[in-house]
Amino acid sequence: GVRPPMTEMTETTTPRLPIRLAVALMIALGTWGAVALVDAAVDDVQREAERNAPSPPARSGEALPRPGRLFVLIVDSLRASRAEEMTSIRDLRPQSLFVHVRATRDAATVPSLRAAFTGRTQRSIFAFVRNFGHHGGTTPSLFSQAAEHGARVTTFSDGAFYELAPGIADRRGNAIPPGDEETCQTRSFHEALDLFRGGHDDVVVFHYTVVDHAAHTRGPGDPVYERAFEHADELVREAASAVGPSDTFVVMGDHGHDELGRHFPGLDVPTVALYRGPGFTPGSELGPVPLTMHRYFMSWALGLPLHPDYRGPGAPQVLAGPSPPYEYRHPPPEISAEFLRAKRFKWLGPLGLLVALVGGFAIWAVGPPRGRAIEVVVAAVAGAAVFGAWGAFLAHHRLVTVPPTTGELLFNWALGLMLAAWAVVMKLLRRMTATWLAFALPALGLYATAAWYGWAAIMAPAWLVALALLALDWTRRRFEKSAPPTTPAERASLLGLVAVACALPPFMYAEMDGLASGDWRGYLSSNRMTYWIAVSTLARLAIFVRPRRGAVVNVLAFAMVALFSVLSFGDVLTTQPSRLGATAVLAVFAIATRARAHQVGRDSAVGAAATILSNAAILMAYRASVILGERTFLQMELLLGALVVSARVNSTLGRPEDRRSFTIWLEGMAIVIAAWSTLALTLHRLEWKVFYNFFPALFVEHHVGWLLPAIVGRYALPLVLARRLIAENSAGGGTWRDAAALTTFRIATLLLGVVGSAVLDPASEPFMAAVQCLLTFSVLGFALCHEPSPAPA
Repeated sequence: GVRPPMTEMTETTTPRLPIRLAVALMIALGTWGAVALVDAAVDDVQREAERNAPSPPARSGEALPRPGRLFVLIVDSLRASRAEEMTSIRDLRPQSLFVHVRATRDAATVPSLRAAFTGRTQRSIFAFVRNFGHHGGTTPSLFSQAAEHGARVTTFSDGAFYELAPGIADRRGNAIPPGDEETCQTRSFHEALDLFRGGHDDVVVFHYTVVDHAAHTRGPGDPVYERAFEHADELVREAASAVGPSDTFVVMGDHGHDELGRHFPGLDVPTVALYRGPGFTPGSELGPVPLTMHRYFMSWALGLPLHPDYRGPGAPQVLAGPSPPYEYRHPPPEISAEFLRAKRFKWLGPLGLLVALVGGFAIWAVGPPRGRAIEVVVAAVAGAAVFGAWGAFLAHHRLVTVPPTTGELLFNWALGLMLAAWAVVMKLLRRMTATWLAFALPALGLYATAAWYGWAAIMAPAWLVALALLALDWTRRRFEKSAPPTTPAERASLLGLVAVACALPPFMYAEMDGLASGDWRGYLSSNRMTYWIAVSTLARLAIFVRPRRGAVVNVLAFAMVALFSVLSFGDVLTTQPSRLGATAVLAVFAIATRARAHQVGRDSAVGAAATILSNAAILMAYRASVILGERTFLQMELLLGALVVSARVNSTLGRPEDRRSFTIWLEGMAIVIAAWSTLALTLHRLEWKVFYNFFPALFVEHHVGWLLPAIVGRYALPLVLARRLIAENSAGGGTWRDAAALTTFRIATLLLGVVGSAVLDPASEPFMAAVQCLLTFSVLGFALCHEPSPAPA
């Protein structure tokens, strides 16, 4: 258990691929498992509080409307703005209640339908997972309540009502072959109308999914998308004609979608609903209201008492008929999360301590710290308290203010400097190693978000100050009497410092999913795409060009720069299949060139060409497999270029004994770059639109679990590329163990922050944002499966 004090960073061996893969899986699965435990603990406390909540007072002399029949047309992914343009909706609005509806945070079909028909949003962090994992359903809902009152319910869907099976007398498919999806669903829709006209069923629900699939595969503006909405318009008009005036006709969406056709946790994707029937005031309008309010309205339409499970607002002003009972005028409120903090701490405190101990041991086992194991235990206990409190503070602070104050920023820097000074005094780290640590902690320690109060805003200042210290240390050595003359490489490195200093300031002005470039009033940023393409082209020169490798290698490098620059203008490889084809071509050439390099030597020109082709294949694979705005790709490439230049500057201006520690610091910055510029630390970027180009929509959605490795793994590609670029441009050996330690440290501190914010208030937006940051960050652990070959010393 005793290790000698670390006086310098020494090279360590890299584990074999099976061990690296096991570590990556442990990081990802362990993170999700820990979050599941937090989720379960919070749910247990919340359920206990709801069981002990007082019942509403009984009232008499109030009546429910006469029981009626109900036909519900669910247009999957009914986007609010597009729905209001449908002619059938416009024609029905004067006769109906029109409702603006807020989608649930878990904006996927199954969680949304569960919320609509149970009347409560399941707060579970993993609720959206069940959208694609169909198991037996036992969830009480409007359907089970209706069945208890003698009503018969039939649903037509693709299996989305599996959770709500109790109370559904007949669950049928929503597509009768043969034909394409629209033809099959239209045939099934007519069967549903005929069933309702027959009068045997009291509630008929038809789930129309063509719009959702068109939004996923094509997106708004595409002719297929427009045709899907036109056909949905026809179905609404046909159903409205079939439902008589004594019955209730409902058109509703489970959620909407954004301008790219996406809907996922964290996205604001509102939808609408329309209620025409004797229980609703014609021409009335309401909202925005939560999706859970559908149970409120449908219960009234069916003449059912409002169930105590309902959690949502009341709207007696739009209800027609008798005076609504007390429960309709005063629905039971949500259980407050604030007064449950002590109970949550009782559950979550031990979990936080366990996370700290496991994380501390993992860092001690694979990372650079050297010391007694007992010190790790003490540090882990202290860390659990500090980072748990830090997470609670940041969540609280996020609720009252958005931009960080000067004092808060100074506190973060001071904390990093104090820890670095302590490490030097204890002889755990060298002076410059501790310096890099001090300027990594602000980036790795702040709130995990891409907004201006998180590490996106602190990334650029930490980076700039660290490079400035590197330059100052080199300058001080230039004034020593024995200093050799300045070399051309050193002068070029100083120009590289200036280039990085010009590239990073715009990244100080960050918003949730990118840069608020309009807030940067200097000469270094612009909202114009031409500007970003130009500066990213310069960054690509740094990524690919190798001046000392000869003409042939650099002709290839300039060809790669030209390819990606033309790609940015949108003139070539405009579709995902074409980009995947280009990825395959680059990969084949890279493999063939790598095989040749094994014969003539890795450090030869052939080896350099193989490296360029491999890097180009990884970058193209990411661009081909992930749907992001072009400017996000360009910003990522700009940061990768800055990473390359920083590594080269370190190799030239840094002290030989300090270069390795600076390289490890760059590994930490690579984590920040990958986490922010690719996933943007939000789950809603975890999409899989690329698979719709090769498989039918239903196949993709029913087999998402089998596709999960590809869905998740592709988001680690930018970190893989960043680590390759660092290794290629930094001499001094592999850094796998240090990168694993940094990743483990970040995940452990994020978990502790999530625990702290859960104790504060698990119903708040900052808590859900912290969970999203953590879950998406865990994906980056898969980059540890790859260990790039280090450059020769």
